Amino acid sequence: MTKKIRVLTGYALKQEVIKKQLDSYGFFCIVASKEKDCCAVLENYRGRDNIEKFFRSIKWGMDFKTPAVHSDEAAEGKIHLMFLAGILRNRLLQISRRIKVETKNKRSFTVPGIIDQLEMIECTRNPHNTYTRWYALTSWQKTILNALGMSDQSIDNEIISFNQKITGNKD
Repeated sequence: MTKKIRVLTGYALKQEVIKKQLDSYGFFCIVASKEKDCCAVLENYRGRDNIEKFFRSIKWGMDFKTPAVHSDEAAEGKIHLMFLAGILRNRLLQISRRIKVETKNKRSFTVPGIIDQLEMIECTRNPHNTYTRWYALTSWQKTILNALGMSDQSIDNEIISFNQKITGNKD
């Protein structure tokens, strides 16, 4: 049994297929005020886009069109808090994406999951009227804190600093 050997002697581009594909592509231009890597600029732009979408969802999805406040100052404060919440949520979203890539764990590190893990870190007042952290951090909490540039030692340092403020000691 002999096999036939095929040899490519020429080719022709299907221009109509190529044109159809190129027509479906989109192009955009982002101008940045600082010299940055293209990926960093695109990530910042997408973050800004997330914040704008967040505000749109607040305004229309949560019926924020009528803020239900009694003064202009209260409305301004409410809007300011919602803006800060959007920025923090976007930062947690960026961190969650980075953690998912680094750990290959797609399920655990969502924005609500990160918030839940951070809420579990708590300190309680002991009989000496000072505060201590009773539980060790989980590996998830350590991963999240590491992505935030913190550690369990930085948490303990904050607790020590807080104890010094409430007792008046500068030790």
